[in-house]
Amino acid sequence: MIAKLVVRGEDRTDALRVLRRALGQYQIFSFVCRDALQIIGLNTNIAFLKTVAEHPEFIKGEVETGFIQQYESDLLKTTDTAGPDPALLAVAANAIVLQERATAAASDVHDPHNPFITLPHPLRINAVHTRRLSFRSGEDYEYTVELVTARGDTMGALDVHIVDAKTGDEVASYEQGQTRREGSWPRSASEGSGPMLLSRGRRSQCLMR
Repeated sequence: MIAKLVVRGEDRTDALRVLRRALGQYQIFSFVCRDALQIIGLNTNIAFLKTVAEHPEFIKGEVETGFIQQYESDLLKTTDTAGPDPALLAVAANAIVLQERATAAASDVHDPHNPFITLPHPLRINAVHTRRLSFRSGEDYEYTVELVTARGDTMGALDVHIVDAKTGDEVASYEQGQTRREGSWPRSASEGSGPMLLSRGRRSQCLMR
C-alpha cells in the first residue's frame, strides 16, 4: 500500500466531492514515458478510484460486492489513443514559460542598476511576444504550441494556438485565461527538457520537449 486516503463531509455527497478533489490532487502518477525509457512515479489505481467515485450509481450509494463486475464496462475503459488533449499541450507550454520567467527573475546576475532587468523577456517595441514550443507524444504525434504573451504579464499566455507539426493544421486555440486552470503538473515538469507528465481530470499525458 502506497497511501491511504480518508475524507469526511457533512453527508455522502459532500464526502464524495472531497474525495474526487483529493484524488485529482494526488502527485503519485501511474504513467510510463516510453519515449524517455523512464517510468515516472509508481503504479497506482488512482485513475480507477476516480472513475468509481464519479460513477452515478456509486454517487447514489447503490453499491454492493458485485458493483465492479456489474459496471465493468464503465469502470475499466481502455485508454484512448487519439493523441494528447490539446488543453494539456497548452498547459504544458504555459507552465514552461512561467517557470522560465520565475527562474530568470530569481537568478539574474546582470547589472542590478539595469532598468530592464525585471522584464520577463527581451525588450521589444511591440506590446506582445510570440513564443513557439515543440512537443512529442509517443511516436505518432508532434505539435507546435504558439503562445502570445503581453509584455509584463506574469499570469501566462494571452492566446495559445496548437498546430499539428506534421500537417500544419491548427488543432485548437485558446483565448486569454482559458489555459491557466485547465490542468496541473508536478513542479519538476516545467524544468528543462525531457519527459513532462500532466494531468487534467482523469486523464494523464506524457509529453516530450
